[in-house]
Amino acid sequence: MKHAPIAGGAWRRHPRALSRCTLGGTVVRAEHHDPVVLSPAGATVWELLAGPASIDDIVSGLPVEESAARSDVQRIVAELVEAGLLVEA
Repeated sequence: MKHAPIAGGAWRRHPRALSRCTLGGTVVRAEHHDPVVLSPAGATVWELLAGPASIDDIVSGLPVEESAARSDVQRIVAELVEAGLLVEA
């Protein structure tokens, strides 16, 4: 699935988004949306979005090279926005 590029700016968790860590991973759900099981990378991005954060903020909070992480972070944020789990801060 191709996601629209995420422009600059800050994102935050939807105020009605819920998350739960299970043995199968982190599951997140926003009101009126289906639950989403996050990959380990997605779960890390989710944790970094506990407060407002830009793509740059998220990338700088990861223990990997920026060039390797930026496109993955943009894709994960786009997926979370599409699932109704993030809103602009």
